[in-house]
Amino acid sequence: HNCGPAIPADMIDKIFEYGVSDQPDSAARGSRGQGLFVAKTYMAKMGGTIGAQNVADGVLFVLSLQRGSQRK
Repeated sequence: HNCGPAIPADMIDKIFEYGVSDQPDSAARGSRGQGLFVAKTYMAKMGGTIGAQNVADGVLFVLSLQRGSQRK
């Protein structure tokens, strides 16, 4: 959960794309829009997902992983 401003509705599905950042001239300021892209990539490699949704006091990030099989 990230307390702070909501993600604009037109961006909520785009924030996990490479290079997306809310900072103007982000590359010059050190943010290249890679963090959420990398998180989504790692989650996908593990068979999981990551998503974001706006809530009353910020943004909720939901990570889901597949349940592993039980070993005997």
